[in-house]
Amino acid sequence: MDSRIEVLHNVGERTLAVFKKAGLTIIGDLYVKSCAQPLQVAIDEMKEDDSIFQGNDPYWKALATRVRTITDRVRSDEARPYEPDHFICPITLQLMTDPVISKYGDTYEKDAIHTLIDLKGEDIYHRKLVTSDLFENRNLRKAIRYYKLHELRFAIPIKLQL
Repeated sequence: MDSRIEVLHNVGERTLAVFKKAGLTIIGDLYVKSCAQPLQVAIDEMKEDDSIFQGNDPYWKALATRVRTITDRVRSDEARPYEPDHFICPITLQLMTDPVISKYGDTYEKDAIHTLIDLKGEDIYHRKLVTSDLFENRNLRKAIRYYKLHELRFAIPIKLQL
């Protein structure tokens, strides 16, 4: 994953600051096994520079635990990209990159619907369809590109302990 670290959803500003101070700028950096040391050094430096929480050891321990938990969840693939349903192809169930719209108003990933038409001559709703009934969905493609660049978030589930 080469997405910017900022796309992690449910991660506070202070936690992001720790990652940045440690030199971890993309999500892929969290997979590096040697990131524990730089993270602790970053927390120690922030602790010395912070006038509000200086001397509040429980705060810094909680921050270190939070950073470790996020790193562990990303490494265990619990951090999943959140992708809006209307950006997902109903055939592949993947984020579309080249969306096309059918004459019936349904949007599909171009390669997936072409394959389905070639095999069956119909769409997923069993309506007759030929490739000339498909049109580029440029606005959706632009929206998906914008989303991937600016809005994509990785959801990190919060585990509640009962």
